[in-house]
Amino acid sequence: MPQSRFVVAFALTASAALATAPTATAADYPKVEIIKQHLQYGATYMTGEVAFYNRSAGVDGVAHIVGCRTIFATTINLEATGKEEMIDERSTSRKCDGDFPVHLNVPADIAGGADRVYLELRDGDGKSFNPLVDMKYRLR
Repeated sequence: MPQSRFVVAFALTASAALATAPTATAADYPKVEIIKQHLQYGATYMTGEVAFYNRSAGVDGVAHIVGCRTIFATTINLEATGKEEMIDERSTSRKCDGDFPVHLNVPADIAGGADRVYLELRDGDGKSFNPLVDMKYRLR
């Protein structure tokens, strides 16, 4: 059974991080679009976007669920830690058969925040689908 795991990555230079205006608006934060092909398993998929904030990441969209599924979002900062180590994780509740809004605020409470968010579909019991498929995105 193939798993759908989507990696969203964002890279900031140190100078850009220091130059952030103190009154940033939502439009000022980088976003990456989630399209159907990124996070899909069978007839289940999610569309939306991931926004990278100073110490968190926001995942917003709509999930079309066939059967029962849970969506997990995990924040990572590979640049700061040098390894793919989880900062924090959040998930939706188990959803079955329908279209559902997805709104997850995933903490990334380390200097620099998250530079990646892993999105993963799991079955109704929380078990991961295998094998993993990673796609990485960077905003410049």
